[in-house]
Amino acid sequence: MAFKELAEVASFKDMAYGPIGEAVKKAMPYTEADEIGVYAAALSMYAAAINGTVTFRRRPVGVWTVLVGRSSGGRKGTASDTARAMLDTAIDDFLFDRTVSGITSGPSLVNHLWKTEVDSLTSRDGVDGRVLLMEEEWAATLKRSRRCPTFSQQLRTAWDGKAIRNITKGKGEEARQEVTRPLLGFHAHITPAEWTRHVSSDEALGGTFNRLLPVMVERSKMLPSRDDDDESDWTLDIPRADALKEAYEWARETPRSIGFTKQAATRYDELRWEIEDHLAELPEEVACFMERTTEQVSRVAAVLAASEMKTKISVKALNAAWAFVRYSMATVEYLIKNAGETGRRIKPLSEVIRDALIACGGEATSTELHAKVKNRTNAAGLKAEVEAMPNVEVVKVKTGKPGAPKVVYRLKTEESEVKPEPQDQGQDPGRPTLRLVEPEPAPRPARRTRTRATNKPKTETQRPKTQRSKAQPTRAPRVPESNPFADLLSL
Repeated sequence: MAFKELAEVASFKDMAYGPIGEAVKKAMPYTEADEIGVYAAALSMYAAAINGTVTFRRRPVGVWTVLVGRSSGGRKGTASDTARAMLDTAIDDFLFDRTVSGITSGPSLVNHLWKTEVDSLTSRDGVDGRVLLMEEEWAATLKRSRRCPTFSQQLRTAWDGKAIRNITKGKGEEARQEVTRPLLGFHAHITPAEWTRHVSSDEALGGTFNRLLPVMVERSKMLPSRDDDDESDWTLDIPRADALKEAYEWARETPRSIGFTKQAATRYDELRWEIEDHLAELPEEVACFMERTTEQVSRVAAVLAASEMKTKISVKALNAAWAFVRYSMATVEYLIKNAGETGRRIKPLSEVIRDALIACGGEATSTELHAKVKNRTNAAGLKAEVEAMPNVEVVKVKTGKPGAPKVVYRLKTEESEVKPEPQDQGQDPGRPTLRLVEPEPAPRPARRTRTRATNKPKTETQRPKTQRSKAQPTRAPRVPESNPFADLLSL
């Protein structure tokens, strides 16, 4: 599927709906961003702003989007800046006060959401834990977050709206941080190459990436350059979405539960069948990115309905939401196909650990193994991953020294176990081996050796070590009369 063919799956005209769609249309003459990119960013920001008071069947309405485009031609930052300027006056100071970035671990995520709630305890509106996590350099964040074994799990739980918590060292309530109802929004940027490198089907199977809606974006047009002496911010030209201000106040004044009209409920059931039939035809490594498609459709539709100050989702709003999610599904298929054509594949961590153990001869200490995989995970993450691997055993070896025993990771399967074998048993023919070859000793000239005097006299049958086979000189050496070997030397 070529990039331009994505527009044939679903166009902006199909998905643009309500005040959000109208606001994007009015902003497009003043920006070079992709209209679908601006729409995706606006959906994510507005959903994060109304999350909490607006729900869909007691579920959060957070819409988590990712803009996927090239570094220069994608205009990802321009799309987000356009959406931010468009919503600036509509949602008060939410984007300024509640946007955060750089969170790369589960404990730091829980800590930030918990502190946000604590800081709002004395506010006029009471507890308010809304946060928008916005990562414009998502690839760098993905690299660092792999070192925390709990980050993906906490992120998934936050999307579901279920309680997340930290249990820190110590006793008492101060050692426990708990957010019973996380209100987290998410929006990120990444290039197609970075997606291929850092987004794996393993994480999608675990449920992390199928909670995201990636959309491919590209520059919509090239606007004339501004005058050199005009230093004003270009986003000031973006028309503000004043129509959304009233809808935002309506959404925040009291809890709103969004549902379907009778006709929309029937249409939703049709979409469920259509989505499940489509996923059944896809390979698992592709379908795992789309397993929450039906809920994604309902969340987008709920946000569109709330933007119209309605508690019932119409068929038109549902079809617009389906068009947006369908475009995201086509984006995933494009990215995975493109990754296969370029031959790039990111090894799962379990595979990296197995290869590292084979390179170490079938076993390695925890310190040695972590040195080889430290760019993928930390010590705790390594331990958790190894414990989940059926072909690796953990052995504790006593060193005979004070302290804890040494932890050794060892491959259990015979085919992958590469331990040193004695030379008479042979080596694995599939692996090159090194053998120390002893050089033959070169002949050396005879060297005169000195005899060490001993107190034990030698018998007549013994010959001195220094005696040579050739004839001795005719003159015997002078020896003191007290020498016990005098008789032998005179022979």
